[in-house]
Amino acid sequence: MGLIESISNKGNVRGITLNNQLIDLFDFIDTAKSREEASNSINKYLHDILQANKLSKEMDRQRLNRQQRIKKVVQEKVENIENKEEFLKFLLENAMEINANWESRENLESFLEGKEIDSSYIDAILSMKKYFTYQNHGILTCLVDENGKTINPDEKNINVDREKTYQKVEALYEYITGKLENGENRFNRITLDGQGKFGTVAGGLDNKDEAEAEPKDYNLYKLRKGYEFAKKHGMDVRINTLVFFKDFPDRLVGESADAFKTALLNYGKAVATIVNEYNQKGVPSTIDIFNEFVDYNEPFLERTNNWMSKLSIEDLCEIALEIEKEMPEADFGYNDWNFENPEKRKSIFEVLGKIKKFEKRNNCKIIDHIGTQCHTSINDIDGLIESIAELEQFGIPVDVTELDISKGLDGVDLSLATEEEKNAILKYEQKLQNEVMKILKIAVETGKLRGITVWSVTDELCTDFCEGKEASITKMSYDLQKGFTFSDKDMNEQIEISEEEIQLIENHKMNVKRNQEKQIKISPIQDFCFHTHTQRCGHAAKDTGDEEWIREAIKGGIKKLGFTDHMPLPDGENHTAGSRMDIAELESYLTEIYYFKEKYKDKIDIETGFEFEYSDRDLAHLKSLRAVVDKMVLGQHFVVAGEKDYAINRNGGKQIRDEVLDLYLESIKTAMDKGLPDVIAHPDLFMKARDSFGEKEEKVAREICKKSAEKGIPLEINLGKIASKVESKKSIEQLKNEIKYPSPEFWKIVAEETKIAKENGQDIIVFFGKDAHYPAQLSDERDYEIAKAIIGENTLEQLHIVTSYKELEAELTKQKKPKKTQDFLRRNFRRTKRY
Repeated sequence: MGLIESISNKGNVRGITLNNQLIDLFDFIDTAKSREEASNSINKYLHDILQANKLSKEMDRQRLNRQQRIKKVVQEKVENIENKEEFLKFLLENAMEINANWESRENLESFLEGKEIDSSYIDAILSMKKYFTYQNHGILTCLVDENGKTINPDEKNINVDREKTYQKVEALYEYITGKLENGENRFNRITLDGQGKFGTVAGGLDNKDEAEAEPKDYNLYKLRKGYEFAKKHGMDVRINTLVFFKDFPDRLVGESADAFKTALLNYGKAVATIVNEYNQKGVPSTIDIFNEFVDYNEPFLERTNNWMSKLSIEDLCEIALEIEKEMPEADFGYNDWNFENPEKRKSIFEVLGKIKKFEKRNNCKIIDHIGTQCHTSINDIDGLIESIAELEQFGIPVDVTELDISKGLDGVDLSLATEEEKNAILKYEQKLQNEVMKILKIAVETGKLRGITVWSVTDELCTDFCEGKEASITKMSYDLQKGFTFSDKDMNEQIEISEEEIQLIENHKMNVKRNQEKQIKISPIQDFCFHTHTQRCGHAAKDTGDEEWIREAIKGGIKKLGFTDHMPLPDGENHTAGSRMDIAELESYLTEIYYFKEKYKDKIDIETGFEFEYSDRDLAHLKSLRAVVDKMVLGQHFVVAGEKDYAINRNGGKQIRDEVLDLYLESIKTAMDKGLPDVIAHPDLFMKARDSFGEKEEKVAREICKKSAEKGIPLEINLGKIASKVESKKSIEQLKNEIKYPSPEFWKIVAEETKIAKENGQDIIVFFGKDAHYPAQLSDERDYEIAKAIIGENTLEQLHIVTSYKELEAELTKQKKPKKTQDFLRRNFRRTKRY
């Protein structure tokens, strides 16, 4: 018997998560007049997504911004438009409004009514939509070949079997909407994953319009469609989720707390119109009002980013109270991930405690239940049992909201296993997965859990948590006679593990551990890195905790690691989304790095820091940052003149003006004069914004070198751009044309100035900077070799390159700088005493 089949008591939840694209596919089956019509619609829909997926990946590789993407799609994909330039201009001027209204032809026609445009625009806009719509992970796994095998959408020659593709979608539909043996619906609830989120509902609004926005101004098309599917198939609905740190629009970056409140309140009121409408039609609603207020990663601090950069839990409770008044019949909950970890659980319970205090103080109720996502693992059995028991203290129902159970035994590497070891491991993993399902079944039967919602039907459809882990509690099979079958995994399957098999597994784990120790580089090319980013900046590896960077650094043989993420700007000063952390994250950033400094002090020396841009405008702020960290890395990506910023980047393909280059030089020199930087990152960055290296560029290079020698501040050979090319099969000559920094001409000047400096009793110290935006960069050394090839051996021999952190410290000690204190960090550490 499967877990879902076993939950058959009245009132227990049996849920499944469905994204809008799966509901679109199922809607074709529900509404088509014939099987052939449904098949044609499904295959066309998936074909469109496939084509959009290919173009989106191409545009991602080219790093095109939204405006460039619109232009590319118009040029390459739009047909039957006579004047594409006029059409493109119209799109760019109305992009936000179009995005908010293109879910249906009716909405788009209503928006465009009265505008003097070509009648062909509507068809063209609707045909473009697929290229700008988020493609849910796994949807293309519905496409299969003539053997029923799932296709790889990245392959060049794809042969899709239309009939078998339809059979697969139909089998999935029948499983999800089917019945149990007792006649009840297999699933009595669907979680709408994304259809009710802020980005979907309010993402198309403009900040100026939001304060006056009414429910009719919001995009409720996908949410309504999800509710219609639930109503048709006798299910209730869970909306995931109203306040979620990931679901935060770029347009609100830098806005005030009042703007955040207005956005959430009006969005909540819009969602309420659908919730109330369908409640009257017999479809109850459960809503994650709050989601994941605690960080994924150690030391599991309360989040201070996005919505929570300006809104406290108290503020959010006040907003929730107002939203609840709009839909009084809805069941509201707090939903979070990894209750199984005891330290994470403590932090979540602290958040829940704050919500409970607000309820008591205001004589109200904010949350009706708690949702434990339960993206769990066979390694988390004890933690799972403890979490279910401890959740009883809150006295409200508990739902499992996003269940999957990952296999993959800790300490195991199947690629290193013998056949005997592999068989024993796989057998043991299935036994443990069955045990987890039984634990959950008993928890439902005893009333400790109200019910269970499955995150995904199969691993194929879930690449976030399930891919490669056989984490789904359901399975898919195919044969030529029966076609596709979806069914529950049998948790009562008897699996016996012998003592000999257990010993095989333990021996294998010891071998894996020894192999991992052998992989640690003993003599790396450079044993320190002072240029390391984190996910906080918005353009580094997402959902990646600081610990992953540290582990890769240790693997790479690095002995000293400096975290130098892009500095936050002062509160109230706007910055481009995805460019740097928020000022509200400053304390948690430093606290977390200090936490890992203590945790890993026997393996690696960790330092705190920032990469910053100098301007007189920000001088006081820069000095305040300088005072609380170990390292300040000057990476001059923009310059400031008066009230205007100028990016060191090409504008419309044109190089930056000489005046901007002069500001670049003066900014770097002034920063060094004021003693702010410990290193000048990518001093040759300006070459990406200049056409060639001539007299002007040489003057800039020499001035930077002279100031470096005078102040004893090292220069960095930056490996950041090279890192994206390490897998490339292109020649060094080709890479030289593509990679504008390191600039061989610039470093040739550094070599010449090094000789002059030494004659004057000075020095120019040079070392490599990973500029790591992904953890794997810290253990990969191929980037060094490409940099050396670009710069040239002759030049490198003339540079004073330091690759040992001990040698670097000795060199810098000769010249300057007592070590800074860490009073701020020590204060912070005391405040988080439980760590």
